[in-house]
Amino acid sequence: CAFKMVMDEAYPRLQHAHGFKFEVIFISSDRDEAAFDEYSEQMTWCALPYQKYDGRENKGALSARFKIDCIPTLVLLRHDPVSHDFVLLPEGLHGVKLFQQPIPQLVAGFPWTATLVRRLSAADELDKSLSLVLLCEHMETTEESRQLLVAMENVAKRFADQKQNAQDTAAVVATRLGASPHSYSAASWPDVNLFIAPRSSSTPAEWIRSVAKLPAATNGAETLEVLVVDLRRGRTPACFSMARVCELEHWGSFNAANLCAASGKLLSSFLELFCERIEPLAHNTASPYHSPPVRSIIGT
Repeated sequence: CAFKMVMDEAYPRLQHAHGFKFEVIFISSDRDEAAFDEYSEQMTWCALPYQKYDGRENKGALSARFKIDCIPTLVLLRHDPVSHDFVLLPEGLHGVKLFQQPIPQLVAGFPWTATLVRRLSAADELDKSLSLVLLCEHMETTEESRQLLVAMENVAKRFADQKQNAQDTAAVVATRLGASPHSYSAASWPDVNLFIAPRSSSTPAEWIRSVAKLPAATNGAETLEVLVVDLRRGRTPACFSMARVCELEHWGSFNAANLCAASGKLLSSFLELFCERIEPLAHNTASPYHSPPVRSIIGT
């Protein structure tokens, strides 16, 4: 198929550029082993042996887990060195779409952290996850909108590095104490999706403004906002306002120029503060970060 031709070219180049940090495992939808053998013999990457499918039950479970409804589907996972789990990337169910870009760009962009910054188009993209959302509907075609997107992409790359450093530190501490690194997984930073909402017609952006008790988007700069939206399972659904955190921390004016300055450093500081000071105090109702106007509980 056409996608296999793309992978035939991309796979060796990704392997050469990034070594064993990238691997492909083929899981067949063939109805018999002969068809599987014929197709898999043409591949240079790994494949789950047909005999391991256990009557196709394992394949069916994987298809259900990742909501596979067509072939080919490319699911993108990353390895968490602390928990040793494989975690779905934010664009993980849309790998085929990702591989439609030019191969040199695809290889250079690995591990594809820039894909963390997406245009918010549907409310269910926020479901059961932790997200950093930039609301800038009034800036749809402005240069500031482009600069804000670049700043968010820099935040995505910086956050990936900071998260990795936090996980490495947790693993070192565990080793020194003679414990399993898995036991220190709570010390690692959470997975965060990054979204930008530049269109005033965006229904999910309107919903976020409503639950966070923010003014409707207008042409005024006062409608710019950055929020952490927490809709993870087992958590109190809530939004956390960066503008209010800037006031508490005395970080200066909350505006587009400051958000874009130094490659989005202020945005990174907000995300870092959430992971290190707000997230660990989730059950501390006395914390100023868990009270209005910083936190707005969704559904109240």
